[in-house]
Amino acid sequence: MNILAMVAITGLAGVSAWGQDGPAPERKVTVCMDLDRLEANLARAAVSKVFEGIGVSIEWQAYGDSCPVASGAIIISLSCDTPWSQHPGALAYARPYEGTHIVVFYDRVRARAAPAQVRCLLAYVVAHEIAHVLEGITRHSSIGIMKAVWDQRDYFEMARKSFRFAQEDAVLIHLGLDRRQSSVAGVGRGSPGHGDGGILPDHIEASVAAEVAQSER
Repeated sequence: MNILAMVAITGLAGVSAWGQDGPAPERKVTVCMDLDRLEANLARAAVSKVFEGIGVSIEWQAYGDSCPVASGAIIISLSCDTPWSQHPGALAYARPYEGTHIVVFYDRVRARAAPAQVRCLLAYVVAHEIAHVLEGITRHSSIGIMKAVWDQRDYFEMARKSFRFAQEDAVLIHLGLDRRQSSVAGVGRGSPGHGDGGILPDHIEASVAAEVAQSER
């Protein structure tokens, strides 16, 4: 079934728990990331704010052995010495069919943005990749955070802290959370997002492509 048709079936207006009728109780997602780095630590608030806007609460934990992966936690690794040949042009990649791991090319993020803007760019890169994992599929939207390539207007919205998920992405994230909860509970283990072991291709994120590298920050 076409993914947009699936979203339509859910009824965008009817299922919008975060819409005009007032937000439903927030759903929680645990994310483990190296929080010792200043920009990463500062970026957390912006990431959390973006997800709060669609009724999802991020519970942050330190990266390490204590990360509760068995309970559905997402692990974000920060690469600080990325080889130029590793996913050229990308700032990060996620594994939505595996459902757990994200790698952010931290050194490339810092190289792409002015020092004062690093945490802002990092926050939206992280939010974009978390959304890929939660949606459990490889897709992009024509507007919002899940665009394949961000333009100057998008960067302007980031600076204003008004850059958001498109409505279809909000719905897909909540549908993905339903699948993740079922998987953790031992139900529907064959659903997308878990147990694929990398059989399906990983998503290679290139949100900021060559033309974006030339943009003013």
